[in-house]
Amino acid sequence: APDAPTDPAGSHRTDPPTRRDAHNTARAEFPQALLDRYEPYNIAGAGSEGTVWHVRRLADGTDAAVKIAHPGQAMDMDTLEYLATPEFRRHVPRIHEFGDIAIGPTVCGWVAMEYLPLTFEDQLTRRLRDGKPREDRARTERTVRELTDLLDFWQTRIDRNPLDLKPANILVRQRDGDRRGHPQLVVADFGGVARFTASQSYRDFQITALYMAPEQIVNQNLKATPWWTLGLVLYQVFTGRPLYVLGDEARITDEAWTRGLILNNEVDLSAVTDTRRNLLLQGLLTKDPDDRWTAAEVRDWLKGVNPPVVRSEAPAAPPSAARHANRPITFRGTAHHEAESLAAAMAQHSQEAADWLAVEGGPRLAAWLRDDLQDTSYDSGQLLALRGTPDRSIRAAAAALAFVAVFAPTATPQYRGRRVDAEGIARIAQGQGAVAFVDELLKADVPTIAAGFHCAHPPCARGRCTVLLALADELPRTIEQVRARAHTLDRRDGGPGSGGGLDQRETSAAYGLAAALIVHPGQRKQALLPLAGLPGVLASLVARAPVGVLAVLVRLST
Repeated sequence: APDAPTDPAGSHRTDPPTRRDAHNTARAEFPQALLDRYEPYNIAGAGSEGTVWHVRRLADGTDAAVKIAHPGQAMDMDTLEYLATPEFRRHVPRIHEFGDIAIGPTVCGWVAMEYLPLTFEDQLTRRLRDGKPREDRARTERTVRELTDLLDFWQTRIDRNPLDLKPANILVRQRDGDRRGHPQLVVADFGGVARFTASQSYRDFQITALYMAPEQIVNQNLKATPWWTLGLVLYQVFTGRPLYVLGDEARITDEAWTRGLILNNEVDLSAVTDTRRNLLLQGLLTKDPDDRWTAAEVRDWLKGVNPPVVRSEAPAAPPSAARHANRPITFRGTAHHEAESLAAAMAQHSQEAADWLAVEGGPRLAAWLRDDLQDTSYDSGQLLALRGTPDRSIRAAAAALAFVAVFAPTATPQYRGRRVDAEGIARIAQGQGAVAFVDELLKADVPTIAAGFHCAHPPCARGRCTVLLALADELPRTIEQVRARAHTLDRRDGGPGSGGGLDQRETSAAYGLAAALIVHPGQRKQALLPLAGLPGVLASLVARAPVGVLAVLVRLST
């Protein structure tokens, strides 16, 4: 799920842009069908499920957050309708409205909800001093109580299980607060919310591997499951760092973390020296869900009681930097001992990764792969060839994407901060002013590189993405056909430029429609609807026209 934006000053915007602001570039990408209700400020966050916009509600001028699901990502309308119940608002953002919307040839789910820019993760970061949390026992216990109330409320009052309860998915409501003025915590990511069902399976939900409970490895969704996640969150509250970050700042990879859940008896909690806090984490981070603490035990702990903890006698095997035989490489201030860990970080920060490789990072990464890892699975020659090239920034971004494709193929492909899987490129192409960027993607061979990532298309079956390969092959030829064909077609109004090719607006539309039809060939019929009733030769062309000609006809016939 997308992380909410952070306002360091904590102040409310006093002079927002208006609908007449010529510089409001966000309007170009925001769904046109929602502009009669919402004025977009900017993109607040983007993730694997969708994009979140910070907007102004035109009805009353208040701020809101609008989430648009990515094509192919289902949005559970039944869950949204259920969560919109006013009595749930204590731990759920206010849901204004939701539904489906047509974006180009695709239909996407969307929801507008209360705008809460501060995440619990942001709040934890603000509390750090020299890398450690400021000691405030009363505030810390208040945080434990609020998180416990939140999780218990969801399980008992709402009757749903929040399975992805990481700090980035918990928002902080500051304006209302409780009766004492303390902030309220709410769950904002509904993609990981499950009903308590007989099957108890979580396989259809979005789960973050590094916050996964042991039973989730075998697809179990139990009442005790999110209490394990609460233990991981509280570990970060107590120590100032997540449990999956080692003492040398290296991150444990998803694969290594999952392996540890299987092989290790218990979690190493030696960094938590306070005996009471250590006891709490022991109870929550008990591997057997039948023995794990839940709301009753945590509330007893808050009262000063010491509930029993069921632990294995075998000692835990703590992750240690001593296990690493190679020197780390540092990206964005974090040391990485494994290529997989570095690739995961580069996937999340693709523009910074490109900037890093374009300057000092390229030669350093090439040397690290060669000398320290002795890994030849990635062609590091492209890193050494970056210096002195006029298009260095583009080639560096492509090199970063290729590195992630080799070492983190399950990540969402990102190029210079934009999602570039098949659906992502199709959506980019449908935005206003996208022609130059799409041409850059094709020139840098981005679709072919991104085809190395795992995708959800059934025919691809964990091989290379055939949809992206088709896009790389067909889109340039299609656009060439479009431009050639445009010179042979007159505009219906016979106005200036008849038979003279495409203008800027028509070129942009041709790119968008051509990309959409290549990525979603099953929606060809929908794309033909604007052509209904064309006269004479144009009507006969529709039945036999290739994709490229259809793109031209849609614009020239309007």
